Amino acid sequence: MHYTVYGVFAFCPDCGLHNSIQILGKNLELAVKMLDMVATLEGDLAVRLTENALEDCVSAFDGFGREICHVYARKSTDPAKAEKVSFQNLEGARQSLSGLFNIDLAAGLVVDEWKIAVRGFQKRHLLSHKLGVVDEEYIRKTDDDRAVVGRKVNIGADDIRELVRILGKLAQSVSDDLVRHP
Repeated sequence: MHYTVYGVFAFCPDCGLHNSIQILGKNLELAVKMLDMVATLEGDLAVRLTENALEDCVSAFDGFGREICHVYARKSTDPAKAEKVSFQNLEGARQSLSGLFNIDLAAGLVVDEWKIAVRGFQKRHLLSHKLGVVDEEYIRKTDDDRAVVGRKVNIGADDIRELVRILGKLAQSVSDDLVRHP
């Protein structure tokens, strides 16, 4: 069925599904294309584009999460709070979804996938707020044994590609949970 979307998010007029998963998927695809470009570059530009790809993944997932909570806010214990859930910190979002919808954000992932996702989001936090320099809080939250306090965090293209895969899986899981939620 063909229909027009004014803005970014919309409901299909035929089946009634929300397109937030598709929007997230397209944004994650763009991050992967950025990483593909990194393979042809060197030096500072390659590092910056890799960092930008990570930041874009987190921003895209945050936008997805906020929109899906907005769409399903009426199913929560507190619709006003559900409208304001942030997904920039996965552990915080996990606690919020547990309290508001009685769902576990991490339920659709195996433990190692959840750890990889949290680590990716914490790396993005370092980039945005600490110029990418590792601090004690990052070590505590991620158990990253490769990180050294006071040094720049290591962000690899393969790590981001894995994060993209995990975020797709995580998004589908939380979307399915919210659709089924009474």
